Amino acid sequence: MHSVEKTTIKYIAPLIVGVVSVGVVIVSFLIGGWIGMRVGTISFTAFISSLISLLIISIAESVKENSVNIIVNKIKATSGRR
Repeated sequence: MHSVEKTTIKYIAPLIVGVVSVGVVIVSFLIGGWIGMRVGTISFTAFISSLISLLIISIAESVKENSVNIIVNKIKATSGRR
């Protein structure tokens, strides 16, 4: 599996959870009452957690790319000295 496919899979799961949770929030308004409020609260929490996970994944990917670039540049610099 290529790294591009792995990166895509990392982003797909939180996006699916976010979309489903928004749909459930809309349905919770149709349910109404205390049960609808509970369902809406749970799905809103799932939506917020999916946003947080997307943010963490994005930050981790950018840090990973930057650290790889720094290592490659250091290797090139040390090999050029010889």
